[in-house]
Amino acid sequence: MGFFVFALWVFGLFAMVCLIGTAIFVVNGPDIFTSIQSYTSSSLGYFYYMVFGTLWLNSFLMAITIFVIAAACTVWYFSKSPGVQLDSPICSGFYMTFRYHFGSLAFGSLIIAIIQFVQFIF
Repeated sequence: MGFFVFALWVFGLFAMVCLIGTAIFVVNGPDIFTSIQSYTSSSLGYFYYMVFGTLWLNSFLMAITIFVIAAACTVWYFSKSPGVQLDSPICSGFYMTFRYHFGSLAFGSLIIAIIQFVQFIF
């Protein structure tokens, strides 16, 4: 899952740089600092949408990772007897994730993403 999170952030940061690069900047006086000409530009809306989507997907991938590890540990702990070989507890954790708990993980990561986005804005 670490590879997917890394790929998500590489793609997300690249897309964010491309989107913010399309905004119109205006130089204010002789200083080198610039400001955005219009905050109603559609490219800024796309930028904030991309930031929120990246935060949500990151939280969702982290939630899936934590749930699969917890499910695998639970399957191992509640196995029938000490000598029994388990039949791929990681795969059963992924099955439980996508079969039974997908919506709960998505909703929880949505709440976390909203809070992180508000922190990003302020």
